Amino acid sequence: MYTAITNDIEIQVATHFAPEYSVPFSDEFLFAYHIRITNHGSVAIQVLSREWHIHDGVTKRRMVAGEGLVGKQPHIAPGHTHEYVSYCNLKSSFGRMAGRFFAVRKADGEELQLEVPAFTLLAPHLLN
Repeated sequence: MYTAITNDIEIQVATHFAPEYSVPFSDEFLFAYHIRITNHGSVAIQVLSREWHIHDGVTKRRMVAGEGLVGKQPHIAPGHTHEYVSYCNLKSSFGRMAGRFFAVRKADGEELQLEVPAFTLLAPHLLN
């Protein structure tokens, strides 16, 4: 598991290869990532958007940005957690992702950039 803490907000990432949705002979590899966002602060936040930097062993770096997290802009109260699962397709059996979430503190409207730790996407057959 990968972890980063920014402004009392902890972001954890766990990944796994999804062989049932991958087609290796066509250079299509799908990875799932599970994100857990925990608010350790004393003020509620709302996550508004995200930005991902995706690297794999074949193509150049690409960036994906947009509103929300899988269609939601979650409010996370102090002491609470929001979790979601999403997917990334690569043209190789290995790669990495990193990014940030853009949020706002509900009490004062302060904008926050929450760092998502860099994480590796790796098909299990590469570990042998």
